[in-house]
Amino acid sequence: MKMFKRGISPLIATVLIIGFTVALAAIIMTWGTTFSKGMQKSTEATTEEQLACAQDVQIDLSGACIDGVTGVKLTVKNDGSKDIQNISARFYVSGDNVVPLYLPGASLPLPAYGIKSVTLSPTGFTGAGIDFNDVTLVEVIPVIKVGEKLLTCAATKDYFGDQNYEDVLTPCA
Repeated sequence: MKMFKRGISPLIATVLIIGFTVALAAIIMTWGTTFSKGMQKSTEATTEEQLACAQDVQIDLSGACIDGVTGVKLTVKNDGSKDIQNISARFYVSGDNVVPLYLPGASLPLPAYGIKSVTLSPTGFTGAGIDFNDVTLVEVIPVIKVGEKLLTCAATKDYFGDQNYEDVLTPCA
Protein backbone atom coordinates (compact mmCIF):
# COMPACT_ATOMS: atom_id res chain seq x y z
CA MET A 1 0.00 0.00 0.00
CA LYS A 2 1.38 3.30 -1.07
CA MET A 3 0.97 6.44 1.07
CA PHE A 4 1.00 9.82 -0.53
CA LYS A 5 2.18 12.66 1.62
CA ARG A 6 0.88 16.01 0.61
CA GLY A 7 2.07 19.34 1.98
CA ILE A 8 0.75 22.80 1.52
CA SER A 9 1.50 24.47 -1.72
CA PRO A 10 4.23 27.11 -1.85
CA LEU A 11 1.65 29.77 -2.67
CA ILE A 12 -0.43 29.07 0.46
CA ALA A 13 2.73 28.93 2.60
CA THR A 14 3.82 32.33 1.31
CA VAL A 15 0.38 33.83 1.99
CA LEU A 16 0.39 32.42 5.56
CA ILE A 17 3.88 33.78 6.26
CA ILE A 18 2.91 37.23 4.95
CA GLY A 19 -0.32 37.13 7.02
CA PHE A 20 1.56 36.23 10.23
CA THR A 21 4.13 38.96 9.54
CA VAL A 22 1.45 41.60 9.02
CA ALA A 23 -0.41 40.51 12.20
CA LEU A 24 2.81 40.57 14.25
CA ALA A 25 3.71 44.01 12.86
CA ALA A 26 0.25 45.33 13.78
CA ILE A 27 0.61 44.04 17.36
CA ILE A 28 4.06 45.61 17.74
CA MET A 29 2.87 48.93 16.27
CA THR A 30 -0.10 49.05 18.66
CA TRP A 31 2.11 48.30 21.66
CA GLY A 32 4.75 50.81 20.52
CA THR A 33 2.18 53.59 20.08
CA THR A 34 0.69 52.97 23.53
CA PHE A 35 4.15 52.81 25.11
CA SER A 36 5.38 56.03 23.48
CA LYS A 37 2.19 57.93 24.39
CA GLY A 38 2.54 56.79 28.00
CA MET A 39 6.18 57.92 28.09
CA GLN A 40 5.23 61.24 26.54
CA LYS A 41 2.52 61.89 29.16
CA SER A 42 4.87 60.92 31.99
CA THR A 43 7.63 63.17 30.70
CA GLU A 44 5.18 66.01 30.15
CA ALA A 45 3.87 65.76 33.72
CA THR A 46 7.37 65.66 35.19
CA THR A 47 8.44 68.64 33.09
CA GLU A 48 5.35 70.62 34.14
CA GLU A 49 6.11 69.93 37.81
CA GLN A 50 9.76 70.91 37.50
CA LEU A 51 8.93 74.08 35.59
CA ALA A 52 6.28 75.05 38.15
CA CYS A 53 8.82 74.77 40.97
CA ALA A 54 11.57 76.52 39.03
CA GLN A 55 9.57 79.40 37.53
CA ASP A 56 6.40 79.92 39.56
CA VAL A 57 7.59 79.48 43.15
CA GLN A 58 9.70 81.96 45.08
CA ILE A 59 9.54 81.78 48.84
CA ASP A 60 11.19 84.26 51.18
CA LEU A 61 11.51 83.64 54.89
CA SER A 62 11.86 87.30 55.80
CA GLY A 63 11.79 86.88 59.56
CA ALA A 64 11.95 84.37 62.39
CA CYS A 65 11.99 85.07 66.10
CA ILE A 66 11.34 83.35 69.41
CA ASP A 67 8.26 84.32 71.40
CA GLY A 68 8.65 82.89 74.88
CA VAL A 69 4.91 82.30 75.22
CA THR A 70 3.66 81.18 71.82
CA GLY A 71 6.78 79.62 70.25
CA VAL A 72 8.52 80.46 66.97
CA LYS A 73 7.07 83.22 64.81
CA LEU A 74 7.86 83.10 61.08
CA THR A 75 7.14 85.75 58.46
CA VAL A 76 6.86 84.07 55.07
CA LYS A 77 6.50 85.87 51.74
CA ASN A 78 5.38 84.25 48.50
CA ASP A 79 7.04 86.20 45.71
CA GLY A 80 5.97 83.68 43.06
CA SER A 81 2.93 83.44 40.83
CA LYS A 82 1.73 80.10 42.28
CA ASP A 83 -0.19 79.66 45.56
CA ILE A 84 1.77 77.80 48.24
CA GLN A 85 -0.49 75.11 49.71
CA ASN A 86 1.68 74.13 52.67
CA ILE A 87 5.16 74.71 54.02
CA SER A 88 7.55 72.20 55.48
CA ALA A 89 9.98 73.74 57.97
CA ARG A 90 13.20 72.51 59.52
CA PHE A 91 14.45 74.02 62.73
CA TYR A 92 18.17 73.59 63.36
CA VAL A 93 19.81 73.62 66.77
CA SER A 94 23.07 72.38 65.28
CA GLY A 95 24.10 70.77 62.01
CA ASP A 96 22.93 67.34 63.14
CA ASN A 97 20.08 68.31 65.49
CA VAL A 98 17.08 69.16 63.31
CA VAL A 99 13.35 69.22 64.00
CA PRO A 100 11.16 68.93 60.88
CA LEU A 101 7.62 70.36 61.21
CA TYR A 102 4.77 71.31 58.91
CA LEU A 103 3.34 74.77 59.37
CA PRO A 104 -0.27 74.82 60.52
CA GLY A 105 -2.72 74.39 57.63
CA ALA A 106 -5.12 76.97 59.10
CA SER A 107 -2.84 79.83 58.04
CA LEU A 108 -2.29 78.47 54.54
CA PRO A 109 -2.53 78.48 51.54
CA LEU A 110 -0.30 81.44 51.01
CA PRO A 111 -1.57 83.21 47.89
CA ALA A 112 0.69 84.35 45.08
CA TYR A 113 2.56 87.53 46.02
CA GLY A 114 1.21 87.25 49.57
CA ILE A 115 2.77 87.48 53.02
CA LYS A 116 1.78 85.76 56.27
CA SER A 117 3.02 85.45 59.81
CA VAL A 118 2.80 81.98 61.26
CA THR A 119 3.42 81.07 64.88
CA LEU A 120 4.38 77.55 65.90
CA SER A 121 3.70 76.44 69.42
CA PRO A 122 6.43 74.89 71.56
CA THR A 123 4.58 71.55 71.61
CA GLY A 124 6.12 70.58 68.26
CA PHE A 125 9.56 71.10 69.74
CA THR A 126 9.06 69.47 73.12
CA GLY A 127 7.98 66.25 71.39
CA ALA A 128 11.29 66.31 69.53
CA GLY A 129 13.29 66.73 72.72
CA ILE A 130 14.73 70.21 72.12
CA ASP A 131 13.98 73.66 73.44
CA PHE A 132 12.72 76.14 70.84
CA ASN A 133 14.92 78.78 72.50
CA ASP A 134 17.94 76.86 71.12
CA VAL A 135 16.96 77.22 67.45
CA THR A 136 19.75 78.82 65.39
CA LEU A 137 18.49 78.38 61.81
CA VAL A 138 15.09 77.94 60.19
CA GLU A 139 14.60 76.48 56.70
CA VAL A 140 11.25 76.59 54.86
CA ILE A 141 10.32 74.45 51.84
CA PRO A 142 7.16 75.27 49.84
CA VAL A 143 4.54 72.72 48.81
CA ILE A 144 2.45 73.62 45.75
CA LYS A 145 -0.39 72.01 43.86
CA VAL A 146 0.15 71.01 40.23
CA GLY A 147 -3.04 69.57 38.80
CA GLU A 148 -4.34 67.33 41.58
CA LYS A 149 -0.88 66.51 42.95
CA LEU A 150 0.86 68.19 45.90
CA LEU A 151 4.50 68.79 45.05
CA THR A 152 7.32 69.69 47.43
CA CYS A 153 9.70 72.16 45.78
CA ALA A 154 12.88 71.26 47.67
CA ALA A 155 15.11 73.32 45.37
CA THR A 156 13.15 76.50 46.19
CA LYS A 157 13.83 76.62 49.93
CA ASP A 158 14.89 79.62 51.98
CA TYR A 159 16.76 80.08 55.27
CA PHE A 160 16.71 82.51 58.15
CA GLY A 161 19.23 82.56 60.97
CA ASP A 162 22.84 81.60 61.55
CA GLN A 163 24.10 79.00 59.09
CA ASN A 164 27.10 78.37 61.37
CA TYR A 165 24.67 77.25 64.13
CA GLU A 166 26.28 79.55 66.72
CA ASP A 167 23.75 82.33 67.39
CA VAL A 168 20.20 81.46 68.41
CA LEU A 169 17.19 83.29 66.97
CA THR A 170 16.43 86.58 68.68
CA PRO A 171 13.34 87.13 70.82
CA CYS A 172 10.37 88.77 69.12
CA ALA A 173 10.00 92.49 69.70
